[in-house]
Amino acid sequence: MLPHFWKQGFAKEAAVRLRDLAFERGYDKNFGNSLVSVIHEDNIGSIKVALHNGMSLESDYIDSTITDRFLVYSINRKTWEQIKKD
Repeated sequence: MLPHFWKQGFAKEAAVRLRDLAFERGYDKNFGNSLVSVIHEDNIGSIKVALHNGMSLESDYIDSTITDRFLVYSINRKTWEQIKKD
């Protein structure tokens, strides 16, 4: 997303819609019934989007080729169903 459009809620809206679409169409079933976001540790905006999307921090890893740390957020079908119920 272009910087001009940052902090206007577009990423949150798009992420929620894509999350719902993936679960509604069953795409998650090919990937262990969950959706995953891999985010650079410095990308606070994307971390906020993942949390808004109902994701939780699963793990982190360091890319040894560039020594950057990445965070892995995920949401599973059961959690998504609970969010949709509420």
